[in-house]
Amino acid sequence: MNERKLQVFISSTYEDMKAERQAAVEVILQAGHIPAGMELFSAGDESQLETIRRWIDESDVFLLILGGRYGSIEPKSKKSYIQLEYEYAIERAKPHFAIVAKDNVTDAKLATLKSRAIETDNKEKLEKFKKTVMSKICRLYCDTAELKLYVFEKLSEVVKHREMTGWVRDTAPTKASLLQDLYSVQKELREANSKLEELKKNSSSAWSVISLMDDLYESFDLRSEAGDKTLTATYYDVFLELSPLATRGGYHWEVSELISNYMSAQLGGDYSISSETHEHITIEFAAIGLIRIEERERNVFWIFTQAGLALFRHGRHTKSVSKKGD
Repeated sequence: MNERKLQVFISSTYEDMKAERQAAVEVILQAGHIPAGMELFSAGDESQLETIRRWIDESDVFLLILGGRYGSIEPKSKKSYIQLEYEYAIERAKPHFAIVAKDNVTDAKLATLKSRAIETDNKEKLEKFKKTVMSKICRLYCDTAELKLYVFEKLSEVVKHREMTGWVRDTAPTKASLLQDLYSVQKELREANSKLEELKKNSSSAWSVISLMDDLYESFDLRSEAGDKTLTATYYDVFLELSPLATRGGYHWEVSELISNYMSAQLGGDYSISSETHEHITIEFAAIGLIRIEERERNVFWIFTQAGLALFRHGRHTKSVSKKGD
């Protein structure tokens, strides 16, 4: 009998619900299924709402985790994206369930997140949406342990009582494994960011970071319609190509574009770095302490640390000295 995996779309606000999202992802993976949500969204020709709807259409189960925030507002409808996601899942008759934070959960978040833990702009809309959610299939949780239990129980119930297509290993392994790999990469990123402070303690200056980078080489995979190409370049050289984003930071597609332009110039053609290469570079730069990763407008955003800015300054100085020498 083929092992069937269900894709579970996780809907929630982001910053205030990171712990809950991670808890749900862990349970879903442990149950042998596939989590999907805002972390996997990327820029493209589709609008954000079209992308969301496509992911929900491709998912088997919809999970809403509702806390003390209403979330980002979609311009046309004036509703939050989590409400639009919830309504669309119901409209599409997706098996769905919601888990709502008890008041003590939001109160605890106030200590660390301050006003970011509660809704200040759209309180009435949040209360109205919450009332709608509470009138349907819903459970309340007081901590992540309880949330994990509810997710597992409800997911088991859905799997047992519903006939769903899901992913079958021998017919659709590629997308299922890709989704799981992406979440593994995100876990590596979290671990890399947690090492940043330790790295700073052991690094007396940005020069120690520079010495690390000069010793590291990676073969970057390029892809194009004409065929794959590979270029070997130092992390140092690649990082300096990101200097146009130094002061404001940049979205992941802006980073990819700059690195792709650099590699295209080196190879003499028009190439784009592969997604695997981009993920690898992200992990390495985060681990070294040159960047930190945030989520903005439901997309991955790079912010350059003080060490990263120091490296940009070093690069400008080196180029200036080189020109004077010429």
